[in-house]
Amino acid sequence: ARFGRDFRRDFLNKKEDAVSKVLLVERKLVRDSRNLENIDCSLGIIATLGGEETAEITLGQFFEHLKTADRGCVRGAYIKDVHGVLGTVCAIWDGGWEMYAYPVLHVRWSAGNVTVSP
Repeated sequence: ARFGRDFRRDFLNKKEDAVSKVLLVERKLVRDSRNLENIDCSLGIIATLGGEETAEITLGQFFEHLKTADRGCVRGAYIKDVHGVLGTVCAIWDGGWEMYAYPVLHVRWSAGNVTVSP
């Protein structure tokens, strides 16, 4: 795996308890956020997923999910960083998973991207 600068800073040294088995669901986004305010888009996605507590998964759960995930699209999940702040972690397949992290309100989603949540 390759890691972006913000992912290395905010997630790479994160310590979590053992991964609890949870059924994760993929939801494909049907429209771009480029024509929307990022705040409206991100908060709308989180609200659709049932709020922050429902949308959030652990980094370990996301990595476990990626082991069997289709590699054809960008996947994103809402995960707390080393400071306990909810952020967006995106995984992109390019011969291996590339991991990037963004503040929740600064993500540009494209139609066809997938969110991963319980």
